[in-house]
Amino acid sequence: RSGSSEDSGGASGRSTPLFGRLRRATSEGESLRRLGLPHNQLAAQAGATTPSAESLGSEASATSGSSAPGESRSRLRWGFSRQRKDKGLSQPNLSASIQEELGHQYVRSESDFPPVFHIKLKDQVLLEGEAATLLCLPAACPAPHISWMKDKKSLRSEPSVIIVSCKDGRQLLSIPRVGKRHAGLYECSATNVLGSITSSCTMAVARVPGKLAPPEVPQTYQDTALVLWKPGDSRAPCTYTLERRVDGESVWHPVSSGIPDCYYNVSHLPVGMTVRFRVACANRAGQGPFSNPSEKVFVRGTQDSSAVPSAAHQEA
Repeated sequence: RSGSSEDSGGASGRSTPLFGRLRRATSEGESLRRLGLPHNQLAAQAGATTPSAESLGSEASATSGSSAPGESRSRLRWGFSRQRKDKGLSQPNLSASIQEELGHQYVRSESDFPPVFHIKLKDQVLLEGEAATLLCLPAACPAPHISWMKDKKSLRSEPSVIIVSCKDGRQLLSIPRVGKRHAGLYECSATNVLGSITSSCTMAVARVPGKLAPPEVPQTYQDTALVLWKPGDSRAPCTYTLERRVDGESVWHPVSSGIPDCYYNVSHLPVGMTVRFRVACANRAGQGPFSNPSEKVFVRGTQDSSAVPSAAHQEA
């Protein structure tokens, strides 16, 4: 039975693969270390000048075992530094990424141009309760960003102020029912990467003007008188109507209407008579009441040679 085991052991030794032989060599090296013998002691005793494979393997294993803790620490440090380096490289520059996002990697082409207005906003005078629509037509390439402002404050679409951007580029601001709070300065701005432009207009809510102060007559010359008055309190565009009455009459005669300025040069007055003047302000909402009459002015005719009045409107 023992012989058969030896035979089987020999057969297995002959057929043992390389890894099995290395394991045996390693175990032999461990045994020599336990005995306190150098790894090449047996080779020197046998007269061999070259270390055996078993001794080399045992030396390598011993060296690796002694240097394993230091190596593992250095490898760990290298791994951490490598990880930090890779992490730093993988994070993009935040400011650069924001700029790139804002610019959308814009590359200008020959067809691009800054914003312009083909149709600009126009001033409007409206009655309280009327509907209003402000319209403008900006154009730009790339397509512009549109914003609206009222009295330098940003506007957003709401039921009382509706903002619409049409597909054809028109920009509309609609007010279904105008009130006093809607009066003011409106602005539409168009902006792209090449520039910005703004169109503005005023919206006035008209109401019937109030009563004006009595006019004054600072100068007369022959049959002509320069009549001045203070402007009305209407914010909407307005004109004035001037009338005269000869002293002793009860009827006021129209001198002129639709006067845009606050003065008028009245000519062809009746010579040798005393006259008075009154004025009223009118706008889209209607005409206000006439003022109280001016002081009496005596028309001397050709014999009167007071200071010549400055250039002014002449009665038609």
